[in-house]
Amino acid sequence: MIIKTIFWISLILILHTYLMYPLFLFILDKIIKKETDSGPEKKFQPAISVLMAVHNEEKVIKDKILALCVSDYPSEKIEILVGSDCSDDSTDQILAELRETNSKLKVTYFSERIGKPAIINSLSAQAKGDILIFTDANVFPGRDTMSKLVSCFSDKTIGLADTRLINTGLKKDGISIPEVTYLSIESKVKYIEGRLWGTMMGPFGGFYAVRKSSYEPLSRAILADDFRICMNVIEKKERAICIPEAIVHEDVSNNLIEEFSRKERISAGNFQNLKHFLFLLLRPFSWWSFCFVSHKALRWLTPFLWIILIISNILLSKESFFFLLTAILQVIFLFLPALDFLLKKLNIHIVPLRFLTHLFFMNVALFAGFFKYIKGIRSGAWTPTKRYQ
Repeated sequence: MIIKTIFWISLILILHTYLMYPLFLFILDKIIKKETDSGPEKKFQPAISVLMAVHNEEKVIKDKILALCVSDYPSEKIEILVGSDCSDDSTDQILAELRETNSKLKVTYFSERIGKPAIINSLSAQAKGDILIFTDANVFPGRDTMSKLVSCFSDKTIGLADTRLINTGLKKDGISIPEVTYLSIESKVKYIEGRLWGTMMGPFGGFYAVRKSSYEPLSRAILADDFRICMNVIEKKERAICIPEAIVHEDVSNNLIEEFSRKERISAGNFQNLKHFLFLLLRPFSWWSFCFVSHKALRWLTPFLWIILIISNILLSKESFFFLLTAILQVIFLFLPALDFLLKKLNIHIVPLRFLTHLFFMNVALFAGFFKYIKGIRSGAWTPTKRYQ
């Protein structure tokens, strides 16, 4: 009886975070109609500071700075602050050349690796804008992205606003299709969380804005800095939302090994945040807590729930045909990534199978990230994902 209870609890919690919670939000979004107001004041254009921490971004840094400079946002109200985290390629040289012809670009060169959190802390202290825009070197805004993103801050209840990411570079021979599908669902879930309760569970991190007065300096060892910044804003009882009209583009990762390393690093940061916001588990009757537990905490704990599910399922396999069948299916699932790998070597790409491989390795990365967290994280230094441009 105890083993059956453990089995069903584990299964229900996994299904809740991956299936039931998103479905609940999609249904609720249809039931609760959008407010028919006039929208944010389009002429709300405060001074803004674009902050970017970079390390070895020679392939994209010039195009990124130029993309920021052609924005339709008033030029005199923009400053671009870049911190180069001990880059050892030609990034610093490119930035120096751009600085000569662009008065609103300011560059700080760090002679030793200090990590992204330390850099954005330093840049935010220098920033003169009322709104801080945090961005990555490989995420490209449209000409009107900043205008549409910043306009929502005319509503003084909003502390953070995210853009809508559109991925490019999809290929059948890698993980890009399942990755984009996963990100698309995540985007919709986060948009609804923000629209209904102002509790969007973290921006995607590539291009988002924060009211400067809402920004809290981060510890140097924080890895998932964008999530921590967002949660700090919500903790101040300010809203975190997504602006679908503010569009940015990014090449999606297609390499499983590269993406695994990135997710492992993010996962270590997730467990940092789980510990920091553990108090939310004791607040079951707030929407903030409900979103955090359903969308994040259970998702991060899924690898452990899955192990418990498999073990309990195997122990129950002799009790009934149902438990025998589910145990067999779980064992088969564990071998599907190996099958996908062999088929890929033969240039055979089965998209549904690739989705299962993506799900498997995403949870393995979470599991590996937990042990990286347990070992201790002393720095927020990072290695950029390989650029395919």
